[in-house]
Amino acid sequence: MDDLLHDDRPSEKPRQANGLILLWAILLILLQANTSSEKWSQIQQLCPELIETHWRGYSYIRLFSCCLLEMLLIQMPPDTATGIHCHSSLYNVNIFIAGEAAVDSLYKIRGGKPKLVEEQKLSKGKFSLLTRYRAHNLCCPGSVISPTLMLNIHFPHRTES
Repeated sequence: MDDLLHDDRPSEKPRQANGLILLWAILLILLQANTSSEKWSQIQQLCPELIETHWRGYSYIRLFSCCLLEMLLIQMPPDTATGIHCHSSLYNVNIFIAGEAAVDSLYKIRGGKPKLVEEQKLSKGKFSLLTRYRAHNLCCPGSVISPTLMLNIHFPHRTES
């Protein structure tokens, strides 16, 4: 009879369904809240333990991660930037979700110095696609009032944090 009973204690490893429920809750917030500030405030209340803050001032939540890809929700207050960086052998898509504007600046690195090649202004419904070994800097300009929310997708999955 004991073999028929299952252990009802929570698993040490969260099940995917828990992640899917959280993803749906975040999606509903993103669809229903009016401003980017309201959206981020509600997400902070829903899952404060999942929010990581970078020393440059922006915050993010790792929404989904598997061997193929990683999805982050990034919140950038006005006048913040990621700094120029390269994702090496990864592709990177930045999808603008809410806020006023963002700029994705693309660079070529020559002799250890970055040279601006292109600036893409992002607004609602717009996205940027970065090919492998492309240096870029994602920023929320200081001229905007509300924070920017973006969905960031790396593929294949990145190994650094």
